[in-house]
Amino acid sequence: MITFSRFPPCALALSLALAAIAQARSSAGQSQDEAAARTLFLDGRRLAKEARYEEACKKFEAAKRLYTSSGLLLNLADCHERLHRTASAWAEFGDAAFAAAASGRMGDEAEAKRRQAALEGSLSRLALHVDAPLPAETVTRDGVPVDRAAWDSPIPLDPGEHLIAAEAAGRLPWSASVAVTEPGKIVTVEVPPLREALPTAEGGSTSPGTVAAEGATGASTATDDRARRGKTQRLVGILVGAAGVGGMGAAGILGLVARSQFDAAQAESGPARVPDSISSGHLADVASVVLGAGAAATIAGAVVWLTAPRAPVSVGTNGTSVYVAGSF
Repeated sequence: MITFSRFPPCALALSLALAAIAQARSSAGQSQDEAAARTLFLDGRRLAKEARYEEACKKFEAAKRLYTSSGLLLNLADCHERLHRTASAWAEFGDAAFAAAASGRMGDEAEAKRRQAALEGSLSRLALHVDAPLPAETVTRDGVPVDRAAWDSPIPLDPGEHLIAAEAAGRLPWSASVAVTEPGKIVTVEVPPLREALPTAEGGSTSPGTVAAEGATGASTATDDRARRGKTQRLVGILVGAAGVGGMGAAGILGLVARSQFDAAQAESGPARVPDSISSGHLADVASVVLGAGAAATIAGAVVWLTAPRAPVSVGTNGTSVYVAGSF
């Protein structure tokens, strides 16, 4: 025998009344959801008959969020199949078979299983293989985390482009876009080991996205600057080398003139001989200086040209000599 000795009669009556009200509200809310779902379902059926499958699928999906039945799932799966979303349709036919079995709708169950089996061979699948996975590494597919148990398993996907990404604390992120389009084929994506993030000046580590973006931009800018410096340096080398060759040519001419004056002075006699000898000597000294400067400039030009763009090189003169400064 059940007794209610611990509850006063008024309290028990109040509890039963509240429970009845809650149940009535729940039933009313459920009835409203079912009514809304039926309206959406009928709209979806109408759109599907007009071959407006994209709109029809949205109606069926909205109805599914309110109420689920085997008939609704069958129509949603058929709609997705017509849009070539084979993986979605395959999964929904399976859900429809389960819902039909639970409600005793044998006809719907048989139809759902038949349609699901027919799609089996045309499914496109994607398998993820993670090299050297980290304990806290997260891999996502189209922004949705992929359970570690699902790695290396060929999972059916709707045909199209899919974004695979991996990240972990203190590591640079990795991502790749892969096309999964061929019916009945398995595409395997290799997720490489994640590289360590570079430390910042403050002692922390840069955020993965910032490191990747700034690193790529910095490398590109550095390469462009390096190319420009190398081009300019090679041009300077050519100009300096050409000036050096010209200087050595001028020194040769001056040397010949000095030699001619010296020979003429040797053939002279009297007071004119001494000034002519001195003049030829001065001219020979000038030729020697010009020859040395030309040779130095030629060598400097060759060094500047050969080292571009590997080392910064500067060329100059202090008025009496040419110098080359740099690291090689």
